[in-house]
Amino acid sequence: MKSIKIGVDIVNWEWNQVKKNVLYYEKQGFDSVWVMDHLWWKIFDYNCLECWTTLSALASITKRIRLGPLVSSNIYRYPALLAKIAATFDVISNGRLDLGIGTGWFEEECAAYGIPFPSPAVRVAGLSDSIKIMKKMWIEDKATYNGKYYQVKDAICEPKPIQKPFPPIWIGGKEKNMLKLAAKEADGINFYGTIEDFKNRYKTLNKFCSKIGRDYDEIKKSWTGDVIMALDKNKLDLKIRKLYPLRGGGKSLEYYIKRNLTGTPDDILLQIEEYASIGVEYFWPGIEPPRTIITPAEKRMFIDEVVKKVK
Repeated sequence: MKSIKIGVDIVNWEWNQVKKNVLYYEKQGFDSVWVMDHLWWKIFDYNCLECWTTLSALASITKRIRLGPLVSSNIYRYPALLAKIAATFDVISNGRLDLGIGTGWFEEECAAYGIPFPSPAVRVAGLSDSIKIMKKMWIEDKATYNGKYYQVKDAICEPKPIQKPFPPIWIGGKEKNMLKLAAKEADGINFYGTIEDFKNRYKTLNKFCSKIGRDYDEIKKSWTGDVIMALDKNKLDLKIRKLYPLRGGGKSLEYYIKRNLTGTPDDILLQIEEYASIGVEYFWPGIEPPRTIITPAEKRMFIDEVVKKVK
């Protein structure tokens, strides 16, 4: 199995704990930390630190670990503003930004904050405009772009990002129109799902790449989901029964188990190996409550018996 990059999808709801966790993961050799972009979240009792503010604060207290949103919601910020935010963050972090971005999907949250929530097709087309605008602003002295949904005229973005030509762009999305956009614009593609989901989506992505002459293999591929780990089957079943109502997402229990890293450390290593065999090189698991149930000893076991064996 090729060397795997392991990040962690953190729970950004209590600042002192977030700081403690991120410093711990950097010390333990994790490659990246990812912060969700929401304004409130029900299973966190509505507590939720704003994504980009949190990332900037984390950049000031870390030195090596890469940082990014998983994923930045395109409908929350105009693309010219996001281009400026991302460039500033890349400078502050000394070139450690991975820009995860998606269309935005949480209609209830948008309604609460007065944010327009257009149709899926419009959100995807708007995201395409946004990525083009950001790339131009990161490269050109003055960027002009006249898209259907977003426009800029002689837009200046200084200072430029540290990373050249610009920070890696990871598109988060699994539908065909998002895979088509990823084939055109993304450095990486991220989603969650079962091994069969991944195989089917990669097949579709490869077809879109072939149509436009893009090298499919140059698009980085990542997995995200939760770690549900226990040495004892009864303890594992108990964890699953407690977590599934919160994290099942309306899918079947069987699907919930299959889309996460589930079982003993050896079971999880085999699951990572299976995803890696179809091209996944980046894993960004959620290993913090309330996404999972894990003791300090189990977290240590995950690091020693899984993370250190795949890196």
